[in-house]
Amino acid sequence: MLVSFVMNDITAMQSATKGLKEVTNILANHSYAEREFLVREQTRSDFQEIIVPLYMSILEYQATVALYFAKSTMARLGINLLPRRSWQDSLATTKDLAYGCQRPLADLSFRLIQLGFDQVEKSLSEGRQLLQRIVDGVTIDRGHRDKVQHWLSPVEPIQNHALNRQMLGSSYKASGRWFLEDSATYLGWKASSTGVILLQGIVGSGKSALTSIVVEDLLRLEVGRVCFVYCTASSSDASDHNTSATLNILRSLLAQLAVWPDGSISPRAQAAYEHRSGLSSRGLLSDSSSVVSFIQSILEERPDDQITLILDALDECLNYDELLQHVAELRKTHSSIRLFFSARFGVTIASHFPDRVKVPIGTRNTVDIRNFVEREVSQRHERVGFSSDQAERLKQALIRLADGM
Repeated sequence: MLVSFVMNDITAMQSATKGLKEVTNILANHSYAEREFLVREQTRSDFQEIIVPLYMSILEYQATVALYFAKSTMARLGINLLPRRSWQDSLATTKDLAYGCQRPLADLSFRLIQLGFDQVEKSLSEGRQLLQRIVDGVTIDRGHRDKVQHWLSPVEPIQNHALNRQMLGSSYKASGRWFLEDSATYLGWKASSTGVILLQGIVGSGKSALTSIVVEDLLRLEVGRVCFVYCTASSSDASDHNTSATLNILRSLLAQLAVWPDGSISPRAQAAYEHRSGLSSRGLLSDSSSVVSFIQSILEERPDDQITLILDALDECLNYDELLQHVAELRKTHSSIRLFFSARFGVTIASHFPDRVKVPIGTRNTVDIRNFVEREVSQRHERVGFSSDQAERLKQALIRLADGM
């Protein structure tokens, strides 16, 4: 600070003090601009050109004030140095320059904003390009993965699962809580790595619906690999899509296990696909034993993975005992295979899985079946010409016949 003086003129001192405050505010305001413009190469030169005259004027003002109030002291020392113009004029010039800086500084700010927008747009453009490359890569990978899986098995487990969920209906997708929250059975099984559950019920009791709820619950966990097949009796036994044949069920499990949790394909499955020489997988995997061996080789690639196999409606499999025998072989060769089966009463799995836990649906599903029947019959009875009394009797009959859901 150049101002170092003793002022005797009170009025002049007050005026000078006010002026000093004003130039201090001007300096403070422009110090913010310095932090924005001086540190950036794009605006440094222009900012200096704009601001230097203002700063020179501020220095001149301070010097003028100092000389004005120090003139008596200089006179005593024999120094003849008087300011060329009054400090009031210097202050006015400084204010004018500060005002004149506002527009060019605003232009610099706009330029910085534009540079920021340009940088953001550049980053967004690069991000879009990267995202597109990722999408393209994922699409290519998914297409190849689908080809390999379809070569191993044409059965579409995801579509079958979606169909079961659709048949269940959106209003009932939250049902089955009595089972999902049962600590003695389901929660204990889900916490284990090798547990076996057999869900049993009569025809129409809701076994497939409850199985689909279990599948959905496990898929949400995103832990390990969850493979499932909805077995369905079919007259076209020779079809590769027929999920009542043991060979086709095993091939479907193979196709699901051939894809790892991160979406990549098992090297052994990939190698088999690349060396297929135009043959269908049925030509290479012509019997159940060869499919089981292939599955075992794939499981050996990732021995620590948790595997969950879910087979719905065992009773609709043409030879479920043979199927259970092969599944038991897989369980012996992998340390973490968890099993879930559903079947009608009369189907036994004890000879292959003595540690199984049986869960009869029975009347435990009464609340779910009652809600289902109440809603469906209430929505449909008028369309088919039923009276309210007939609809009520139909509800009670359906609940009794289902013995739960």
